[in-house]
Amino acid sequence: MTLIDTIRQALQSPGKSQRGLARAMGLDPAAVNRMLKGERQIKAHELTAIREYLGLPPAEDLPAPTIPRSPGASPGQTEPPGLPGWRQPPAFAEEFAMVPVYDARASAGPGAINTDAEPVCFSAFRWEWLRRVTQAPPDQLAVIQVAGDSMEPTLHHGDHVLIDRTVTRWTRDGLYVIRYAISDELMVKRLLWIPSSRTFSIRSDNPAYGNTDGVGPDDLSVVGRVLWLGRNIG
Repeated sequence: MTLIDTIRQALQSPGKSQRGLARAMGLDPAAVNRMLKGERQIKAHELTAIREYLGLPPAEDLPAPTIPRSPGASPGQTEPPGLPGWRQPPAFAEEFAMVPVYDARASAGPGAINTDAEPVCFSAFRWEWLRRVTQAPPDQLAVIQVAGDSMEPTLHHGDHVLIDRTVTRWTRDGLYVIRYAISDELMVKRLLWIPSSRTFSIRSDNPAYGNTDGVGPDDLSVVGRVLWLGRNIG
């Protein structure tokens, strides 16, 4: 029996419900529903709340949590395809956050980060590092791919960037994924605020590309702030 099976069984007890479990965990019912389908990771502090609400035994006596169901897996499947029987170590959820990777490109034409679609995979980031750069929950983060060379040498074509989607407005000068109203493109650019004109300057790090100055706050929307980049070598 898996941990999810144990939780489902305990929810059948009188006075217990998914809505009550959601309140105890500090989550919305939809997130708990995804968790019970094996599509959402159970964090260490959430397991404590689950145990207390459902009256489950100590964590060491429970089945180890499994990773979220991979895209393409059958309903209820929590094992990565091709790795039957694989179980993440008990300490995995305490050490790593699983961040969704979406099939979206910045600077690659019209489009949006469609978080209603299934992620193509998940990337593991250490909680210790993640909490130094953001307080956003993993499902409000996203990894997407960069297209084009307008941000070289900082970002190269094919790089992956981690973005914080809770940042939906400019907070300080830096790299952001934005949508510019004129082109309606999803772009990763350096965004600078010009106090004297109360406008933004959208900058490309590659000098071969021009900058766009005098952009009013209503002419762009911030999709997220870039926190990290990943690059293949060779």
